[in-house]
Amino acid sequence: MSYQALSPVLAETSSPSEEAGISTDSQGETLVIEESGPQQTVEELHAGLLVIMQGGDEMGFEGRHTHIAPIVEETFDITRLAGSAIGLSIWRKWDDDQKRGYVNAFREFLTTNYASQFRSFAGQTFETLAMEEGPQRGTKIVRTHLTRPDNEPVALDYLTREKDGAVGIVDIFLNGSVSEAARRRAEFTAVYRDQGYEGLMDAITTLIEDNKNRTDNDITG
Repeated sequence: MSYQALSPVLAETSSPSEEAGISTDSQGETLVIEESGPQQTVEELHAGLLVIMQGGDEMGFEGRHTHIAPIVEETFDITRLAGSAIGLSIWRKWDDDQKRGYVNAFREFLTTNYASQFRSFAGQTFETLAMEEGPQRGTKIVRTHLTRPDNEPVALDYLTREKDGAVGIVDIFLNGSVSEAARRRAEFTAVYRDQGYEGLMDAITTLIEDNKNRTDNDITG
């Protein structure tokens, strides 16, 4: 599959995060798994997710949120992912305050999504399977599985980007094909087109509140 096609902003000559002055950054050859920046970044996220899964209801939503928030901040290039989720053409229209407000809202959405989706534990494990060159210079794909004892494993592939010695996750592909950036891009751009910036911010706030109140089955079951 084409990861480049699913993460359109990665193909642009300049990124939203670079334009804003906020820190961010093929062949398809499979690399031997070794301790590396991209692998370590993904496994740091997974270690944090296991903690909140094992904490579950005892930690509560706020406890899970408090634990995972700094890990999300450390392992993701949030500005890059947020920029991909809205698209460069819209990003360039915003002033610095609008960009900052949107990125902060996206960060909270991502954090609350993890706190609500990874809230139970029944022997699940994360397994790193392979690492490949990514679609753009400085990117790599880390392929992993979330194994579930009583269900099929969930494929979680991470697109990472290295710049100035730092590695950050810039997209996630659920079950090998569903790009988080592309999925949110379709949703967010439609809201922005119809309701403008304030409508988009209201929509993200609603998503955050939905995450806080979620009671349906989580991804780990």
